[in-house]
Amino acid sequence: MDVPFWIGDREFREADLELIRNTVQRFSRLSREEIAATLCENLPWKSPNGRLKVEACHKLLLKLEQKGVVTLPPLRAQGPRGCRERRGGVVQTQLQACLRDVLPVIVEPVRPEERADWNATMATYHPLGYLRGIGARIQYWIRAQGPNGPVIVGAMLFGAAAKALAARDQWIGWTAEQRRRYRPRIVNNNRFLILPGVQIPHLASHALALAARRIRADWKVRYGFEPVLLETFVEPQYPGTCYRAANWIEIGKTAGRGKTGSILRVWNVREIDLGLSAGAGLAEAVGRTLSTACGRRVGGIEMTLRNPESIHPWTLPNRKSSYRNSEEERADRQTAVEAQLPVWRALLPGLMEKFSRIADPRRPGSIRHKLTVLLTFGLFMFIFQYASRRRANRELTRPTFWEHFREIFPEVETIPHMDTVQRILERINPGELEEVMTATVKRLLRSGRLKALLVEKQYVIAIDGTQKASRGQPWTSEALHRRHGENEVSSMAYALEASLVSPQGVVLPFLTEFCENAAEQQEFEKQDSELKACKRLLTRLRKMFPKLRILVVADGLYPNGPMMALCRDLHLDFMFVLPQSCLPSVWEEVKGLRKIEPNERRHRWGNREQIFWWINQIDYDFREASGAHRRLKVHVVGCTEFWEEGEAAGGALGVGVRAAADGTKCGEPLQSCGTPPMGH
Repeated sequence: MDVPFWIGDREFREADLELIRNTVQRFSRLSREEIAATLCENLPWKSPNGRLKVEACHKLLLKLEQKGVVTLPPLRAQGPRGCRERRGGVVQTQLQACLRDVLPVIVEPVRPEERADWNATMATYHPLGYLRGIGARIQYWIRAQGPNGPVIVGAMLFGAAAKALAARDQWIGWTAEQRRRYRPRIVNNNRFLILPGVQIPHLASHALALAARRIRADWKVRYGFEPVLLETFVEPQYPGTCYRAANWIEIGKTAGRGKTGSILRVWNVREIDLGLSAGAGLAEAVGRTLSTACGRRVGGIEMTLRNPESIHPWTLPNRKSSYRNSEEERADRQTAVEAQLPVWRALLPGLMEKFSRIADPRRPGSIRHKLTVLLTFGLFMFIFQYASRRRANRELTRPTFWEHFREIFPEVETIPHMDTVQRILERINPGELEEVMTATVKRLLRSGRLKALLVEKQYVIAIDGTQKASRGQPWTSEALHRRHGENEVSSMAYALEASLVSPQGVVLPFLTEFCENAAEQQEFEKQDSELKACKRLLTRLRKMFPKLRILVVADGLYPNGPMMALCRDLHLDFMFVLPQSCLPSVWEEVKGLRKIEPNERRHRWGNREQIFWWINQIDYDFREASGAHRRLKVHVVGCTEFWEEGEAAGGALGVGVRAAADGTKCGEPLQSCGTPPMGH
C-alpha cells in the first residue's frame, strides 16, 4: 500500500503500517473491535475530545486486509440482537400565529430518550426521509410557545461536512492537504424541517439564526472543538429564502456526482465566524481562517491551528488582544451572553425546581422576589464572572441585556438588587446549595450528557485546596490560624474542592470540604489539615458516586502511604505529582529500573516534543496509623519536554496506581489518558 496516505485529518506513514502489522499479528486472538481499540491507543488515533476512533480504524483494517497488508482474525458468531431503541412516535403540531406571539423560540439538542421520536418525525415529514445518523452529528428540536406551553414546531440536524466540494473549496481557497486537516471545522446542516401543521412566518430564518449562535458551544462540548463555518445544500426547486434571510450566502453548485445525481446549490454561513462581512472580504477571511496554519479569531478568541490534531482547541497563544476597538469587544461579549441564555433556559427548570425545596428564611410579608429568582440571579453572577455586586447590578440591568433576557425568561418581571441576593445567601445553609449542585451533576451523569468528558472510560476529578478569606482577627471559631513572626496571628478560611475536569478544558467544581480547626489547635499546619480534609472529601465522593469510575488527580502534597491506601480502599484510581522529596524508596527503584527497563514514547505537541517514560509494579512499604505494615504496588510515569530548538524546557512526574481487580498496569494507559502534564 502506498505511503504516506491520509484518513481524515491523520497521516499514516510506513512506521504506522508496521505498528498495525505487528499489533494484528501479536493480538490475533482478540476480536476485531478490540484490535481496533488497541491500535487507536497505540498510534494514537483519537478525536479532539479524546475518544478513540475505533470505527474509522476498523474500516482501515478492512481496507488493509483487502490489499493483503494484514490478515484479520475471523468474525466471531454473535447471537441475535434485540431491539436497542424503541419505535418513536411522530410529532404532530398544529399552530398558526405570528412570530412575536410564539417567542421565545428555543433550539435545543435532542435528549437521548427523544431520539426515536426525532427519527420518526424526520423520516415521516422530510422530503429526503431519514434512516440513521452516521459520524459526528447533533440533532435539534425547535420549540415555540403555544397556547398551553412550549410545543415542537420543527427539527434540525447538523453533521460532518462533505469531503470535497469544488465550489466551497474554491471559495475558501485551500489546498487538498489543508482540506483534509481542517474539514472537521466545517459542519453541514443535513436536515431542516418545519412541521407541516405549523404556519409561522419568518420562523425558519429565526431558527437558523438561533442554531448558528449555539452550534459552536454544543459541538465543542460533544466533540472537543468549535466549528468555524456552516454549509448546506438546497435543491433547485427550492428558492432558499430562509437561508438567505438568516445571512447565509450561495457560493455555487455541486457537480451532480453524488448518490442522487442532482445538481445542488451550495450555501455557506458566516454566523459562527463573528466579525466578518459578506462578499469577497468574507471569502478571503474564511480562507485565511481555514487554510493557513497561523492564529485565527473565532468569536473574538485567538486560537492556534498549527497542529489541530494534537493541540487542544482551548490552547491560546501568547499574543495581544485581537479586538480592534471597545465596541467590538462589547458586541462580542454581548453575543456570547445571548448565546448562553437558551442553554440556561433548558437547564434552569430543573435547577429552579431544586431551589424551590430550600426553605425560605424570610418573613412571608416581606417577600418581593421569589427565592428561586434570587438564587438564579446569584447563579448568573458567577456564570457571567462578575467581580462585584456593583458590576452585576450595572450589567444585568442594561436595556439590551434585559430585552434579550425577557425573551428567554418572560415570567421574570423585575431584576432583584444584588445586595438582596447577598443577604439571602448569608441566611441559607451552604450545604443545601451544595446538595442542589451535586444533584445536578448526578442528573447530568445519569442522562449521559457528560460522556464526552470521559478519559479512558473514567471521569477525572481534580482535588486542590484554596484559601477563601484571610483576616487579621478571628471572626469564627472554625477559622484556621497562621502565625507571622512572634506575636502576629491571622485567621483564614481554607477549603478543598473537587472538580470534574477533562481534556476539552471543562472544569466543573461540585464538592467542597472546609479545613476544620481543632479546639486545642492554635496554629495552622496546611499540609496536615488539608490531608485530613482530603480524606473526608474522598469518602464523601465515593459515597455520593458508589459505582462511578473515577481517576483522582492532585498535586505533590498527596503521594504518601495513607492517602494512596485510602484511594485503593475506596476503589479510586489516582495520579499524584511526585516531587523529588517524596517516597525516597520509590525514587531509588525508579532510578535503578530505568537503566534496565527503558520504556519510552515520544509525542509531538505543536512545536514541542514530549518524552514519556514509565516504570510499573514498584513495591512501596509504609506503616499505617495502627502500626501495621502495608505494601502497595505503584507505577511511576514521567514526562520531559523539549522546545523546537532542542533545549529542555522542564519535566513533570506523577505516581499512580489502578484499583482494578485485574491488576492492569498503569504505564502507557496513564500516558495516553489525555491528562495534561503536572508540575509545571
